[in-house]
Amino acid sequence: MKEDIIFLKGLPVFHKVNRLNQILFYLIGVFLIGLGITLCTKASLGVSPVVSLAYNASVIFNIPIGITSFANFVLCIFLQFLLLRKGFDRFRVLQVVASFLTSFVMQIFGDILVTPDSLAMRFAWLFTGILVMGCGASLTVAMRFIPNPADALAHTVGRVTGKGFGTGKNLIDIVFISSSLLLSLTAGKGWLGVGIGTLIASLGTGRVIAVFFPIFEKLYETKVEKS
Repeated sequence: MKEDIIFLKGLPVFHKVNRLNQILFYLIGVFLIGLGITLCTKASLGVSPVVSLAYNASVIFNIPIGITSFANFVLCIFLQFLLLRKGFDRFRVLQVVASFLTSFVMQIFGDILVTPDSLAMRFAWLFTGILVMGCGASLTVAMRFIPNPADALAHTVGRVTGKGFGTGKNLIDIVFISSSLLLSLTAGKGWLGVGIGTLIASLGTGRVIAVFFPIFEKLYETKVEKS
C-alpha cells in the first residue's frame, strides 16, 4: 500500500492506494483506448474525433502521424494548464507517457486489423470501437494515474463547466472535429478524414463515458483506494 495525492479545491489530500491494482486497471484502460480508436479508424467511416486534427495535419503537411499526434497531445496538456492555472499540478505533464503507450497499442492493432468488406460489419466495428474506447477512457481517468491527454482535457472541461466528464468529452470532440475541418477546408482538401463515423463517435463516446465513468470511480474506491 502506498500513499497517493489528489487535489480538492487546490489542497493536497493523501490517501492509501493499492498501486498494483491501480496500474493494472490503468493498463487495461490504455489497451481498450488503443483498440477502440483502431476499430473506429479501420471501419473507414471517418476517423475518431480525438485523432481527426492530427490525421488531417499529417496528410496536408506530409508529416508522420506520430509527430502530429504528439503535437496534438501537447496542445491538450497546454489547454489544461490554461483552464486550471494554479490548479495545474506538474504531475499532469506525465500525460506524455500515456500518449506513447496509447500510440504503441494503436500501432499493434493497426497492423493486425483490416477494414471489413461489408458495410454492416464496418458499422459493427464502429459501434464496438465507440463502446471499447469510451470504457477505456473512463477507466484510465477513474484510476487517477496518468490519463490520456485528450481524456484529461475532457475531464478538465467537464469539471470546469460543472457538466461532468461525458459532456466534457462531447465538447472536446466537437472542438477537434471543427478544427480539423477548418484546417482541411482552408487547405482545399474538403471533408478530409471526417465522415459519418466521426460524428457518431463524437456523440457516442461521450455518452458511453457518462455511463461508465461513475462505475469505474466506484471500482477505484473499492479495489484501489480501500484495498
